[in-house]
Amino acid sequence: MRIRPLPLFGLLACACAAPLPPTRPPTPAQLAQLRARARSDHSSAAQVALGSALRLIGQPDSARALLAPLVAAEPRNGGAVMALALAEEDLGEFGRAGELYQRALALGLPSAVRRQVQVRVELVQRKELTLAMRQALSTEYQLSQAPPEARTLGIFPFMYAGRDAQLAPLGRALTSLLTTDLSQTPRLRVLERDQVQALLGEMRLSGSGLVDSSTAVRSGRLLRASRIVEGRIGGDTSALRIAATVVPVGSAVPAPAAPVQVQDAIGRLFDMEKQLALGLYDAMGVQLTVAERERVEHRATRNLQALLEFGWGLDEEDAGRWPEAARHYRTALAFDPGFAEARQRARRAERMAQAASTSTNDLDAFWLAGTRAAPAPGRVLPGVVVDPISVVGLDPVRVLLPDPIARNPGAELLGFDGLGISSILQITAKKP
Repeated sequence: MRIRPLPLFGLLACACAAPLPPTRPPTPAQLAQLRARARSDHSSAAQVALGSALRLIGQPDSARALLAPLVAAEPRNGGAVMALALAEEDLGEFGRAGELYQRALALGLPSAVRRQVQVRVELVQRKELTLAMRQALSTEYQLSQAPPEARTLGIFPFMYAGRDAQLAPLGRALTSLLTTDLSQTPRLRVLERDQVQALLGEMRLSGSGLVDSSTAVRSGRLLRASRIVEGRIGGDTSALRIAATVVPVGSAVPAPAAPVQVQDAIGRLFDMEKQLALGLYDAMGVQLTVAERERVEHRATRNLQALLEFGWGLDEEDAGRWPEAARHYRTALAFDPGFAEARQRARRAERMAQAASTSTNDLDAFWLAGTRAAPAPGRVLPGVVVDPISVVGLDPVRVLLPDPIARNPGAELLGFDGLGISSILQITAKKP
């Protein structure tokens, strides 16, 4: 039976569509071979191959020592940049890893690989934020002596103190709405929710009900915020009560102002949230323009069930349970397809779930396969050796190829080594 060979691009397309196996650490013999090659062949490809192998055997520090000078000398070497980014991530240097992933993106990548690296950037940025909050706690005394940044506001998750478990996600959901509403003027700089949540998570305060005025001041100092908003939700569906307090932060600060309070039936929750936002602006002495007030009055959603599902999604997200968070956000969208923030967070949660389930070894395999199989149009990324046979898994064909380490130059010159038999390629160009 005659087997009709597939075109090369067909083989590559099949390879990219299938799940990729994780990159496996080299055997001692393979590592020795890579070391020998790196000593005799000073090309960047040989150095990148050895650096990647060192990272795979659990020596990311050795990989960084080898790859960092190469990246400094060849900043547009895509293979070296990516290999160093993976090593930095393995070492816990998330800020540096993020910078290198961004640099790899700027060098031009196939779309499938680009999406993987973009998601990785989001993941390491979140890890970097958590690490920064951990470091802030370790230097709390020094930070507490520094003056807060003027006009900077942190909004802490509201504590739900009611008895109806179905309303529990209102704490996080209302905090998210307020964060958006209090960001509608340049006269305040509202800290991102992720930053506040990362600190509270490190302080083990998130969801514990321990965020009061004293802990708010302490946390505010760590965040360099000049004011903190903390609140409480009580009552029941017939008479829901929401109270929010603006807590000043500093070495010598006045007592917190009287809380802003609203109360009504849960059916008027969205009106209550707007009253609360406008009351907090008044408590901070911020007078809104007509345009700013109109932006504050905008409703992200008018569906209570969608808001509750959104709150559950935030709760799962804060716990790092990305698939569950995405599921709640998608349910919120089912109740209100126009809920834009739920849509954005659903997509982000799905991306983060994918990134969190992908190891650096998996990403390494995807990068190598993707860049070998589909380089950017008109170019091959520097430092990446094109080897489509390894991508499609045609190991039986590999035995026909000369070993790059133990090649026989005489046989190659005579055309008798492996696939070195000469052939003719005729190209005809017709005039238009």
